[in-house]
Amino acid sequence: MSAQNTRPPKRIIICCDGTWQSSNHGLHEIPSNIAKISHCLSHLFVNEYEQHVPQVIYYSAGVGKKITGLAKRLGGGLGLGLDKDVYEAYNFIVSNYCSGDELFFFGFSRGAYTVRAVVGLICRVGICEPQRMSQFWQMFAVYKTLNPDQGLSDHKWGRPSLVDPPEKFKVTVKGKSTPVDKGSGSDGSDWFRHSTTNIKIKIVGVWDTVGSLGIPDN
Repeated sequence: MSAQNTRPPKRIIICCDGTWQSSNHGLHEIPSNIAKISHCLSHLFVNEYEQHVPQVIYYSAGVGKKITGLAKRLGGGLGLGLDKDVYEAYNFIVSNYCSGDELFFFGFSRGAYTVRAVVGLICRVGICEPQRMSQFWQMFAVYKTLNPDQGLSDHKWGRPSLVDPPEKFKVTVKGKSTPVDKGSGSDGSDWFRHSTTNIKIKIVGVWDTVGSLGIPDN
C-alpha cells in the first residue's frame, strides 16, 4: 500500500511554559512565546502527500502559575510542582499516543527542564499503556536514582520476580517512603512488557533551559 493511501500518524505537540508564565496574563501583559506557539498551531497539518495529519496539542502553564499566595511563591522560587508537571505531560502522551505517532516538544526556562525530563524518560523507559500509569510514581522514584548508564531493569523494581526472590524494599514516592512488594501486582517488570519503546521524537525545541531550581544545567 502506498504512503498516499495509508492513514498518517498524528503529531503530539507538548508545550511547557516557564516560571509564572501562562497563556493568558490578562489585559496588560502579552502571552509568552510558548503560549503563542500552542495558539498558532492548527489541529490539522497537510503533509507532502496532501494528507490531513491530526495535531494534538498540550500546553502547560509555568511552575507557580497554577497556584496562588505562598504556594505560588514557593513553586516559582523552589521549583515545587515540577515532578507533577512531568507526570501530567507524560500522562497526556500516554493517553494519546499510538504506534508511529510523532512527538514534538517545546519548552522555556523551567518548562524546558520539564520537556527535557519527559524526553529523557521516554527515551529510557518508553511510553507505557494507560492502565500502567498507576505505577508511575513508583517507576519515577526508582528512575531518578539511576545512573545515566543504567536502566530500570538494573534495579530490583524492574526485574521479573523470577530473577529476584520475593522481598520488600522501599522507594520514595511524593516525599513518602513506600514499601513495595516484589512479586506482587506492582512488579515493575510489567512496565517494559506493556510499553512502547524506540519512540520517534521529531523535535526538542528548548531555550533558556535551566535545572529544577532555576540554575543553568548542562
